[in-house]
Amino acid sequence: MVKRPGAERRQHFLVLLSSQFATNDAMSAFVRSVDLIVNIADLANFKPVLRRGVAQYRELYNSFHETLKAVQAI
Repeated sequence: MVKRPGAERRQHFLVLLSSQFATNDAMSAFVRSVDLIVNIADLANFKPVLRRGVAQYRELYNSFHETLKAVQAI
C-alpha cells in the first residue's frame, strides 16, 4: 500500500499495529507512511483510538479532497 501513488494512497486510511511504537505517535506514523499507529498493548482501546484517528484524518484531508474535486471539475 505504501508504494501506491499519492493520489490513490490518500483515499485510504492505513493503520499500523506495532509492539515497537507508541499508539498515536504521529511522527512515527508519518515516517512509515501510515495514518495511525496502534500499539498492540492498546488493542483493548482500539475502537476509540480508531475513531479519533479517522476523525483527525477527515479533518486534515476534507478540504484537500474538496479542492481536488473542484479542480478536476474545471
